[in-house]
Amino acid sequence: MKNKLFIQKLVGTAILAAVVISLQLILGSIKLGPFNITFTLIPIILAAILYGSLSAAFLGAVFGIMVCFSVVSGNDAGGYILFSQRPLITLLLCLLKSTLAGYLAGLSVHCTKQKFLRILLPAVLAPVVNTGIFILGLILFFQETLALWANGQ
Repeated sequence: MKNKLFIQKLVGTAILAAVVISLQLILGSIKLGPFNITFTLIPIILAAILYGSLSAAFLGAVFGIMVCFSVVSGNDAGGYILFSQRPLITLLLCLLKSTLAGYLAGLSVHCTKQKFLRILLPAVLAPVVNTGIFILGLILFFQETLALWANGQ
């Protein structure tokens, strides 16, 4: 029985990984004013709820790798600017933010017994962690660029 559950979790994670790759390739991120909205966090949140923190962290890493490809190739203009200044830090930041977003979203499922909160917490936590770590990385490593993007403010 344990083997069957493991295989179901493995197959479910693999299917969601294919969805992450497809969403990132097809949609990437949608510009909404100055913000980028990504739907790629949805399968990561689903994995956190259905399969736990390790599956969600794996999908976050897949998402981070896809973002790294986008940054290095120049498809993500802002990311390419950061990559041209500090390549290693930029790539590590892309991988870290998405992997931790998945992992922490998965951990949050176990924080409560209420079904509503077991869905709401990962859905809120994943984008907040993903964006928060990115902003923290900008503040720590790219202050000059951040000031330039903010018109010196």
